[in-house]
Amino acid sequence: MFIEVKTTKLGKETPIFFSKREYDFANDKPNEFHLYRVFDLNTQAKMFQRNGKYDQFCAVQAVAFKGMF
Repeated sequence: MFIEVKTTKLGKETPIFFSKREYDFANDKPNEFHLYRVFDLNTQAKMFQRNGKYDQFCAVQAVAFKGMF
């Protein structure tokens, strides 16, 4: 079992950020990858858990690009 924790002081729907390496890892090991989402950290912290590929439980959007020469 591999666990990734993403935390925010804001609400449940606040976007998360993850690297290409994290994304690829979840794709390679969907049965073993578990995301724990902690939110409302400053008020009354709550949590939910998802497992599998990121594409299965959230809308994935590219936010950075790399150009090489």
